[in-house]
Amino acid sequence: MKILLVSMPDVAPVIMHASAFHMPNLGLARLAANIGDRHDVRIVDLIRKRRNVRKYLSRVLLNFRPQVIGLSSMTWQYATCEKLMKLIRHLLPEVKIVLGGYHATLMYEEIAKSENGKRIDFLVRGEGEAAFRNLLVALENKKQVADIPSVSYRTEDGFIHNPKGELLDLKTLKRPVRDKRRLTWGYHIMNRRSEVIETSRGCLNNCNFCSIRHM
Repeated sequence: MKILLVSMPDVAPVIMHASAFHMPNLGLARLAANIGDRHDVRIVDLIRKRRNVRKYLSRVLLNFRPQVIGLSSMTWQYATCEKLMKLIRHLLPEVKIVLGGYHATLMYEEIAKSENGKRIDFLVRGEGEAAFRNLLVALENKKQVADIPSVSYRTEDGFIHNPKGELLDLKTLKRPVRDKRRLTWGYHIMNRRSEVIETSRGCLNNCNFCSIRHM
């Protein structure tokens, strides 16, 4: 199957200015690496295309014509995500839309009840590597998704939320893809080339102003 993974174009200017600081989206890169070799997977990093998002994404959608689109969004990016889902539905009405990331994990009940939830086929809550891979296997083989942990799916009567899965053993996951065909290159801090390596996932602290423990 053809799979397109899309990151939001929004940035927080106080923390990082898009022209001065840009790091790869290792979440989507790792998701792509763990999908499986049978699928044609592309990653679209919209931060690099944020000045012309609609035109660029429309061209990618119509040229690549994916069967499944995975969108990753934090809460402060979700308004943009809603606009992108509307565009996707207009251009490719039959494509399966999967939403994951922070907002889908923490606000899945609210998303499911919202008007925009009708544009979404599936939600992936929490760690997505195993859940998304198993969802693709089910779609490819036209099987039920009711037994896939951490997945929510839309029915005629509304969304059904499967139980949350166990935390993944990171040693079982493949490293993020880093080829230019699937992941935009040219990452930098100011005028210096840069790269990112993650050595852990999550946080040991329990700050009352942070959502990371719920993730």
